[in-house]
Amino acid sequence: MDFAPDPVELSSFATEHARLSTSPEPGYVPVLTAQLREAKGVDVLRGCVLRRIDAGGTGERTIDSAADWYDVLASVFRLNLTGVFRLNLTDVDAPARAELWHRVHITHQEWEAAGAR
Repeated sequence: MDFAPDPVELSSFATEHARLSTSPEPGYVPVLTAQLREAKGVDVLRGCVLRRIDAGGTGERTIDSAADWYDVLASVFRLNLTGVFRLNLTDVDAPARAELWHRVHITHQEWEAAGAR
């Protein structure tokens, strides 16, 4: 990372963003990741693993069902299916949500088997 006081156009990030968001290499693309930072800590959902990092340490739990996974998106990351929050998944229908959970869960199992968690 390079932090400088000079203003930068968003277009300056385009090439690296394209590389990071499409590369098949481990990192951002293979495993769905959501992060939320607040004053007292950070929540990270990586595939099916939810981590809370704060002054008390790091807590971790594995999400085992689609219902729980979408509940975490709603309650922790403020993403939901009803449009109540600014960020929502109201445009994602039930079959697409089921497919998303299936892909996340399969990828999680593959990463667990490979010890890449």
